[in-house]
This record gives sequence, structure tokens and C-alpha cells, in this order.
Amino acid sequence: MKKTIFALTLCGIAIWTSSQVMAQKKTVAKTASPGFVINGTFKNVNGEKIYLNYEENGNKVSDSTIVRNGIFKFKGKVKEPIFSVIKTNDNKIFLGMFLENTPITVTIDTTLKIISATGSKENLIYKEWEKKWFIITNKAGIIYKRLDEAYKGLDKDAKIDPQIRKGFDDEFAKLEIETDSMVFPSVRQYPNSAVSAFIIVSRYVDWSNPEKAAKSYALLSDKIKKSDYGRKISAYIEIDAKTGIGRTAADFTMNDISGKPVKLSGLRGQYVLLDFWTSWCGPWRKENPNVTKAYNKYHEKGFEIIAVSLDNNKELWEKAVKDDKLPWIHVSDLKGFDSKAVVLYGIKVVPSNFLLDPTGKIVARNLRGEDLEKKLAEIYR
Repeated sequence: MKKTIFALTLCGIAIWTSSQVMAQKKTVAKTASPGFVINGTFKNVNGEKIYLNYEENGNKVSDSTIVRNGIFKFKGKVKEPIFSVIKTNDNKIFLGMFLENTPITVTIDTTLKIISATGSKENLIYKEWEKKWFIITNKAGIIYKRLDEAYKGLDKDAKIDPQIRKGFDDEFAKLEIETDSMVFPSVRQYPNSAVSAFIIVSRYVDWSNPEKAAKSYALLSDKIKKSDYGRKISAYIEIDAKTGIGRTAADFTMNDISGKPVKLSGLRGQYVLLDFWTSWCGPWRKENPNVTKAYNKYHEKGFEIIAVSLDNNKELWEKAVKDDKLPWIHVSDLKGFDSKAVVLYGIKVVPSNFLLDPTGKIVARNLRGEDLEKKLAEIYR
């Protein structure tokens, strides 16, 4: 739901970190020029391992080297400019940068609090964006911390005062407008930069905003539309069109907690909320009392929920269902974001949901709290 996009930031950060940083080991091929050469200095460090991580053509790549007497080097070749991370194993050093086939200098000095990369033209554009985005994330973090404090002291199933919650939602909505005011001008200014496509992916694809993804994608040059990031945006828009309002929900079968297979189309004849969630997303679980209230009120009238968990650990999944007392249908293949249903519906962030009518057509998306109950009240009036 748009008004809670920043309240859900922590879930997305965990997702992003999992895919970008915890990349499986794969040595970057040492290639002949032209390619990239990263010459790095890490002041007062000797013998520590440092990593270079990125993803290209859907393949996660991680290279590593040892810092010797404050010096380290990476060599390789990328197909096109791409976002990468230079980091230590403990993440105390974490440098996001755009990698391209050119000499690049990285400077790390923890005493002076300097972590920088120079030499990549695309990286200059990325750094310009990073400064803007820092303003947004800093504001979002402050609001989220205050929201978290507002929930403290409440009973587990208690609902925060609607007026207080509305105040937070209004702040998040304003921050979303501020984000748009930074994204669109940046894309317009650099339509021929891979950074612009990366921004669209990180802001509108990974955070499930197909309308803004399509509008900003139209601003890109043909060259960038054909890039890895450009194709990712295009694929997302295409999947979204298949899961739009009025479309028949794609069918799938998945086992419930007891191991019994459940087929989505087997629930035809009633209104069904297809809900994607995970046990580790705190903001989603804080909405559980609202969803439970709606379920208890309308279940006997023909309303059902089938919740697809993006967990990888069955014990954590089962514990969350038990602890939150969630009485509806729960399924998972325990494959996280590689789950068949997740890929089928193009899920990029949790929570995400689809309301299906008795014929299996999608009639609403991403309903939460009062919006879900309001929609159900219209249906069952």
C-alpha cells in the first residue's frame, strides 16, 4: 500500500542485502584489457580480506583479495556499467559504487572516515544520486523509529490509535512525493546512464510501483532500455500487466504446513486474499491484528486467505503462524524469493497481496488494514 512504503523499508533492505551482498562465491575471470582495474588503498590494514560483489546477467559474482600493507587490487571485465559493492566480511566497510571497464581508484581511511571511489563516469552520476537518496533514507529512518516507539508498550494484539497511525502515514506519503521529485528529474537528466535504470529498479521495481516504473522507464534512451537494468524494468512491467486488476490470477499448487498440497484455483467460489509475507518482516506482522479482524468478520460469509510465506526456515515460519495466531491457510515451498509463486506474481517486496473474486479474477491489490476491511464491507454489504 503506497502510504506504508517507507514503513516497510526494513523488509526490503533485508531482501536487497540478501541478493546483493550475500552473493555466492565465484571468482571474477581475469581478462585482458579492456576491463576494469580497481586499485585500492586501505590505510593501516594488512592481511585482511576484502570483497567485490555484483550481479550480472542474473549471476551473482563475488571476488576477494587480501589487503597487503594497505594495498589491494581487483581486475576483471563487465559487460556494461553495473552497481557493485566493495566490503569487508563484517560489513564495517561497505562501499556501493558503479563498476565499469576503466581504471578505478578506491580509498579507505577509517581514521578520517573516508570511503570513496573515483575514475568511473557512471559512478559520478551514482554518487550524485546517493546524496539525494541519503536525505530520504535518513528522514524515513527517523519516522520509522518513532512509529516503532509508538507500538512499544501495546499489547501484542492491540491496534495503534487510528489518528496516530494516520499521522505517520501522512508523513510517509509526503516522503514518497519527495522521493518522486528526486527520481524523475534524475532520470530525465541522465536518460543514457545505467544509473538511471538502476534507480528505477531500486525505487519502483523492488518496491512494487508499476505505474511509476512504466512512466520513468519511458524516459530512458533505447540503449539503456536494452541494458540489464532496462530489461529488468521491462520484465517487471510485463509481469505486472498479467497480475493487474481484471486479470485471472495465475494458478499454482503449494504445500501447507502439514505437507498437504493446496491449489489456488481450488478456492474458487469465494473471495480470496492471496497474501505474500515472511516471518522476519516486523511491519507486516504488526498489521496481523487488522487482517485477523477482517478474517474473523467475513470468513463465514465466504472470505478466505491463503498466505504464501517467503521463509526458508520451516520452524520460523511455523512459529510466526502460531505466535500471531493466524487461522487461515498457510503455504510455502521454503524457497524465499525464488519461490514459484513469488516469481509467477513478480513479488519484489513483502507484504504484497491480491484480492480475487469467486471466479479467480483479481479485483484489488495490496490492501492493508482499514483499506482491506473497507473493500470487504463493500463486497459483503
